[in-house]
Amino acid sequence: MQQLYTLKRAVIFLRKSIFPLRDVVSTLRNIDSDLILETTQPYLRDLHDHVVQLSDRIETGRDLLSGLQDVYLSTLSNRTNTVMKIVAVFSSVFLPLTFITGVFGMNFEFMPLIHRQWGFAISVVSMLVIVFGMLGYFRYKRWI
Repeated sequence: MQQLYTLKRAVIFLRKSIFPLRDVVSTLRNIDSDLILETTQPYLRDLHDHVVQLSDRIETGRDLLSGLQDVYLSTLSNRTNTVMKIVAVFSSVFLPLTFITGVFGMNFEFMPLIHRQWGFAISVVSMLVIVFGMLGYFRYKRWI
């Protein structure tokens, strides 16, 4: 990205240098003066053509650099979106698990499954069902 900015700065410098030259050469080509000989006119026309071609190339280079910058930024944005999608999936999977462990972690005397023999196993199995159910749903929606 730093190289793109450096190149863009160089192209802007060239553009600022060439565009005034284009106007000057155009004025010299179209001026009627005794100081400019008729034999010089073909050279001025040639110079004008070269300056116009150069300014067109500078504009093309500037457009290409802007396009490259846009491509780089969109690639970076796509990577960020992929990472954010994975983070969102992890957080949405762990949110119900955190809720269930938080509820069962409270010190209440009268809670379902708390004094049963299979209470812990049932809560762990229900957590696993929730996790795999959510992962299956995310895979069905093609989010992961």
